[in-house]
Amino acid sequence: MGDTVLYMRSSSPEGLTLNLNDRVIEDLHGFVSIEDTLFDLVLKEFVDGSAFLSREDLRALIGRVLEGPIADLVTRIVRHLHRIELDGPGTNDFIDKLAVVENVESNDAKAVFAPEVLDALRNRVDRLKSVWIALDRQKKAENIGKATGKRLLNIQLICDMRPIFDEPRNKIEGWLPITTMHLVAEGPDGLPDGIDVVLSASDVDMLATISGYAKQKLDALQTFASSLGSPIPTTEITNKGNERLETR
Repeated sequence: MGDTVLYMRSSSPEGLTLNLNDRVIEDLHGFVSIEDTLFDLVLKEFVDGSAFLSREDLRALIGRVLEGPIADLVTRIVRHLHRIELDGPGTNDFIDKLAVVENVESNDAKAVFAPEVLDALRNRVDRLKSVWIALDRQKKAENIGKATGKRLLNIQLICDMRPIFDEPRNKIEGWLPITTMHLVAEGPDGLPDGIDVVLSASDVDMLATISGYAKQKLDALQTFASSLGSPIPTTEITNKGNERLETR
């Protein structure tokens, strides 16, 4: 009998509850402590930036103003707060509840966030909301990509020769070339789901032909979108850098 697999679904892999770890608490304090002039420059980059912002795009945009660990910190906080606003209780409710979070390891159980820190955090979050539209668009684009079908995880084209034996099964009389296409897609439970398809030589030729047609169509669609001035977001669907094709 196979192993039992347990999995949990959540709107955010990092969680949206008030069970804050030390890193999140430190990040929130660090976010508030950034100089106003630098934060203003970050906001300006959002306003002047792309209509869509993936995780990598967001980090690159913030990196134009901030450097190293500080840029990483702001990227984490912006993404975390945006998820809370989009999928969770909302940032206003989140910040209100931060007022009662206490350090349970302290003898006097002091609140983790002073009132002035929460006021500064609330002010910065309110200013961020006006430029979160690019993150909203990115989320919508990613959802559309997931909703249109099962996500392809891997393709393997396995080519080999199968022996053809004589009737007594002790002599090989010939060989049959076989191409097996192994497809792995993301199943409804989020786990890999594979299928094997045997291809004839003509099937391989047809696959190469229709792949060429699909490439031409994609190029035409990208050219048309460019002529309209419509950006194409970077997602798993549009990213050309994924290597999921293997031949054996």
